[in-house]
Amino acid sequence: MGSQKLSNQQLFEFYLSVGITNLNGLYFVPKQIMKSRQEVITDLIINNPNHKNNLYNKDISFNVLFSKLSIKNIIKVVQSIILEKQIILFTTQVWELATITEAFLQFIYPLQWRCIYIPYLPAEILDTLYISVPYIIGVHLNLKERVLTQYDCLDKILVDLDQDRVIGCNLILPFPEQLVDNK
Repeated sequence: MGSQKLSNQQLFEFYLSVGITNLNGLYFVPKQIMKSRQEVITDLIINNPNHKNNLYNKDISFNVLFSKLSIKNIIKVVQSIILEKQIILFTTQVWELATITEAFLQFIYPLQWRCIYIPYLPAEILDTLYISVPYIIGVHLNLKERVLTQYDCLDKILVDLDQDRVIGCNLILPFPEQLVDNK
């Protein structure tokens, strides 16, 4: 096989077509100049619905979650999810539980929640809270007193979506001061 000598223009077009990286970690792609490597990887996985690892769901609305909880409490719950804690969500608007829980699970992307996930647990099977594995379970607010008195809640994370309260969770990492409410 003989070697071909490419002109500078051909080399430039080749590099633009396959992508090149400079020392600053910038990735050059045709029509998408100055993207970071992470943005390119994210574009490849998230924007490609046929990708086998595409777990991100663009159809989930975060509006309900942000209207119910403050940013600090959202971070507490996400941190608890990553640490695989037992999480109980309380609200009077049970129809919003699935949307809120799915929004939380999108925050840990590309990680996946592989433990028990019950968006709404009826009162008849409330004894499910006795299990000793990590879970995310939604319960109607009327059952909060029963849960607090009947079940050991010392190691559980209790999230009151109607009152914007997270009980049983301290932030492991320090929280940026500029985001903390000075109330």
